Amino acid sequence: MMRDSFIQIDGSILEGGGQILRNSVALVAITNKALSITKIRQGRAKPGLSPQHLTGLQLVERLCGGQIEGCELRSTAISLEPGRLTCGQYVADTKTAAWEADLRPVCGRYQDSR
Repeated sequence: MMRDSFIQIDGSILEGGGQILRNSVALVAITNKALSITKIRQGRAKPGLSPQHLTGLQLVERLCGGQIEGCELRSTAISLEPGRLTCGQYVADTKTAAWEADLRPVCGRYQDSR
């Protein structure tokens, strides 16, 4: 990762689930700010990234032309350096409704500024 400063998020705050991960990743993709999240899903019986989280993260990585480090099963820390959001057609099957509902605003409201 190239940037000197990252927004630091403690993923164990509040309920310690995936919501803070989903919201944080979506917001930094839109704002083009670098992000580091630690203690991902610490409040869960199986901490870290689940398969649906990996799918969602990979989708965001494609949407914003970014780079994610730590995107692997059960990882409890990731960093995302987003690039420019790009309009297009993207396909991802998260196998759950949570990521679809949270990413829909990112995909649906962005308008290409070209």
